Amino acid sequence: MRLAEPIETTGVFWLPGQPDTQLSGVLKISESGEITVDLAGVFGDPLVTPRRFGVSATPNIEEAAPDPGRIVGILQRGGRITLDRCLRQNSRFSLPGHVSTSTIYAELALVGAEYSEGEEALFSEFSFSVEGLDAWLSISGIEIEQDIENWKGSIHFHVPDDIPLHLPCDAELTFRFGLTFPSVSVLGTEATVQQTALALVKLREPRPIEYFSSLAFKLCNFLTLALDQAVFIQSMTGYLDQETAEEESRRIPVRVYGQFAPWPEKKPTTRWHDALFRYPHVASQLDNMMGKWFENYETFEPAFNLYFALRTQPSQFLDTKILWLTQALETLHQRSSDETEMSEEEFASLRESVLQSCPRNRRQWLSHRLYYANKLSFRHRIERLLEPLERWFGDHEKSRAFVSRVCDTRNYLTHYDEATTGDRATGSDEMFDLYGKLEALFQLHLLSLIDLEDSSIDSIIRENRGLRRRLGVQVS
Repeated sequence: MRLAEPIETTGVFWLPGQPDTQLSGVLKISESGEITVDLAGVFGDPLVTPRRFGVSATPNIEEAAPDPGRIVGILQRGGRITLDRCLRQNSRFSLPGHVSTSTIYAELALVGAEYSEGEEALFSEFSFSVEGLDAWLSISGIEIEQDIENWKGSIHFHVPDDIPLHLPCDAELTFRFGLTFPSVSVLGTEATVQQTALALVKLREPRPIEYFSSLAFKLCNFLTLALDQAVFIQSMTGYLDQETAEEESRRIPVRVYGQFAPWPEKKPTTRWHDALFRYPHVASQLDNMMGKWFENYETFEPAFNLYFALRTQPSQFLDTKILWLTQALETLHQRSSDETEMSEEEFASLRESVLQSCPRNRRQWLSHRLYYANKLSFRHRIERLLEPLERWFGDHEKSRAFVSRVCDTRNYLTHYDEATTGDRATGSDEMFDLYGKLEALFQLHLLSLIDLEDSSIDSIIRENRGLRRRLGVQVS
């Protein structure tokens, strides 16, 4: 999660069900969603008598101020708040007549609602904004007319239509647009109109925040693939329906803050022309593509997480990035194929024959060694992944050379055994070139998993400079 700017505001806080024991404090939420509260006092017993007297006197903190778990309060800016999964970072007890202080760390902040002790925050409607979503959708409700000869112009704007999608998890996902009306400077010399897009999720039954943060995480990674640039959650809001005194239903927004994955290192530079594909290119098949993405995430999650961890942490060393990518590719194939080196019957017969010929005191050792012997080797898995895309990795000989370089480099980086050097990549240029090709191989298989046809994938390669650079191919 990455906020546009950090938040700092004062308020009063208390433990659920104990509004008579309030402490003033300052709430701080960093750009990455880290939440702390600096309190003027200590929850539990702020006037604890020290066990010994003197300047360095300190009470038994564990007994005096246990972790509060949940804190509620009212902010000077923001209204009601619930801080959840709270831990005491430090407490400073003072002698009578002096002020005690404490700092609380919270995993979750819910601004706009006060929950009682043990009450779970559940929502059936949730929205989140994601960096790069506007660029990926490439839809604008703002039209500009210019009459340069007469020095005239006009701006027309409207809210674009919603884009509804149905997810396999029985959730309705809608891309929705919003417009801010023109804000005019004091002298009327400047006017600004801004359009923003967000993702809105609706469920039949309410779910906890973790369910929605998981959906947001997967959508972020979908956009990271599509834009070829790591993007992050910017904001998360749940909506509650509350009955008013007039027996009318009122929709209350609850802003949600926390260090939700992925955690950013720096703000991306999102450029629509660098995208692998954008919404206008796949509008007619997006419902199916998005469904496939969420379905496949359950099957290939370990491989997906390895790859997208690389995209969100670009400062990793090249050897680490290559190891993660090779592991992701191996896992991707392992979870998509049950192919073995030989049939189960043939392997069982061979295994039994080998064990019978082995000295009795070594059979258990050999049995463990043979346990995975019928699984495809790493080399064979890379060959299988390369087969449908071989045309983009050169001719057959170049493809075989690429597979050997991948295997030799991976084996060396895994064991650092000089006997495994072979044709491994050496030097930053060769390592960078190998990493680029491995990333391209993984990206192209991700495109295949969301049901893009070969012809569409070929078009993406021809039109995307980043992919061509990684593959090392020139397209006229």
